[in-house]
Amino acid sequence: MGYYIETGKSHNKLEDIMVKYKGERIPKPTITNWITYRDLGQAIICIVNNTVFEAAAFAFSPEELTVFTQADDLRYKCWLIIPWKDAVQATGFRES
Repeated sequence: MGYYIETGKSHNKLEDIMVKYKGERIPKPTITNWITYRDLGQAIICIVNNTVFEAAAFAFSPEELTVFTQADDLRYKCWLIIPWKDAVQATGFRES
């Protein structure tokens, strides 16, 4: 199951999330980046353009990050980091 940040809009989610959560845009991350950001208390968010709407997906695990970095997925994506606690609160993700 995926976890997403809702912004109340279909588009421009990157800008909205960056302002609300003081996010920082990053290049396409790797699993090593995921571990580093997690250790720093940061969460990776992938904004996926699905044409009709954008989805702001929380890459809450290395496996989830892998889903969004598949080479055969040609949808436009951009990436940002926000504080982990904000991502958990915004998405309803439950850490085990």
